[in-house]
Amino acid sequence: MQTFLKHKNYISICLSIECNLFLTIVNFVFDLISAFPKIALKMELIGDVLKSIGLIENNILQIVFKDEITVDEFMVDLIYSEIDQYISTINIRKLLVIGTHTKITPKARLLIVENNAQRKDKIIGEAIIVHSFAQKLSANFYILFLGNIYPTQFFTNLKLAKEWLTNLPK
Repeated sequence: MQTFLKHKNYISICLSIECNLFLTIVNFVFDLISAFPKIALKMELIGDVLKSIGLIENNILQIVFKDEITVDEFMVDLIYSEIDQYISTINIRKLLVIGTHTKITPKARLLIVENNAQRKDKIIGEAIIVHSFAQKLSANFYILFLGNIYPTQFFTNLKLAKEWLTNLPK
């Protein structure tokens, strides 16, 4: 009888483990399925602000903003979550191509400076393409607040900006 009870306890333990494993798998699949709408929403929101984001030659991460948008703190968080996917494996040279009438809120500008300071060991340098005098003033203000954590410069010519980034030491 004792042997039977030992086996019965063993069987109930095994069933309990199998049930826990099954529930863990079900929860994982449910979490995965429920994440898809969030991912789709994130990509849609990023698509509202950015034309593109991606690596080009020489580990340059090119971020191209749409025209006539205003970047706020929420969008900064989304953009940096994308940047983090790239800098998790490599150090990057950041190339920001500002849209012709792109604006940024003061709070978002400060949040960008904070985000860059946190990632300074992964960013080799940053070039900013601007199109207007107002954007030049804003870029100067940004560079001033950024300080000397890594080389940063603004340009009006994309080719010159890429050359400058490429020539930065690793």
